[in-house]
Amino acid sequence: MLPYSFADMLDALPQIMLLAQIVMNFVLAWAFGAIAFRGLKKDLRFYIRIPALLATGLLCLLPGVVIREFISINNTVFRILQIDLFISGLIVSMIIATSLYLITRKFAENKDKKISQLEERIKLLENILAKEKVQPIKENDAKKMAEALVKGFTVKEANLKLPVWEILLEKGSKKAKIILGAYTGDVRKIDYVGRKDVSTIAGILIIVFIAIFTLVNFKGFPSFTETIAPLFGMNETQFNEFFGPKQMPEGCVRILSILAKQGVKVIGSEQNLYKNEDVSKMLEANTGKRVLLMYNTTYEGKNYVISVLLPKDYEVFSEEEIKRYAEICVSTDEVLCECIKIEELNRFTGSFVADIPFKPFEKK
Repeated sequence: MLPYSFADMLDALPQIMLLAQIVMNFVLAWAFGAIAFRGLKKDLRFYIRIPALLATGLLCLLPGVVIREFISINNTVFRILQIDLFISGLIVSMIIATSLYLITRKFAENKDKKISQLEERIKLLENILAKEKVQPIKENDAKKMAEALVKGFTVKEANLKLPVWEILLEKGSKKAKIILGAYTGDVRKIDYVGRKDVSTIAGILIIVFIAIFTLVNFKGFPSFTETIAPLFGMNETQFNEFFGPKQMPEGCVRILSILAKQGVKVIGSEQNLYKNEDVSKMLEANTGKRVLLMYNTTYEGKNYVISVLLPKDYEVFSEEEIKRYAEICVSTDEVLCECIKIEELNRFTGSFVADIPFKPFEKK
């Protein structure tokens, strides 16, 4: 026995689909962020990297939602699974990865992949050399090494700050700063002071453009409901109203719950025909329509009445008109629970009741 009834699941369906969309958006943001971070050349601590990755993933997801509207995919399954959102987000994440590389590539300059593994050992060795009072590279030698690294620049100042030499150079109005290992002469850093880093500016401009483009065009996140609803001939609002929670009178049940459990056999079976003038009058008084047929059925141990009602405007209805204009209602003998047009029910069920052999009806 399931802990929740079919009616409970129908009521919760819009919320379930919303939750599924939120989970999917989170997974996509994480995936896009991971892809974009491949362009990042600066090491981040764990507690900074995780929120930064998610923020970057969101930056990829939002414009992906916008670009998705320009991707034409007619395949219904692709639209439901939002493959177009994945494709557009993937494109944006690769662009963001390129931008992050342009912004942070200077952190990777002059740094060998193996250096990160040897840095600690080098520091230990440098500490030992300092304690043993081993003489570092001479100032003149350090200056020559620096000038060789940046052609045309002249050393203006060299400061020994063990375990490194900090050397300032000039070339006209241009300035540069070089940090060399005091004992080995290895290049720790080259920084052109005041020089406009074109690649950094380009990377920043790309991200700014994407952000502005998204703010101008963003109309909201997609939802599974908006892609599934048209399959049933509904829009998103109609779908949510059809399946969402409804205030039902006490002791009532939804029509979909009965039809899902009993099947179409409930309607059209002469064995289930039900005649009760009091019930007919109650239904007609509550709906303003006239009762064509009533059927008796049970659901979870309780008795219910399934009725087919027609408008009072016409005297004669063909079989096709009955299926177009008739409503199916569920009630108890005392209370009307819910009514749904057969035409609307067929949209959802794929002609669930379309094959019922209603006979042409003429008022007598």
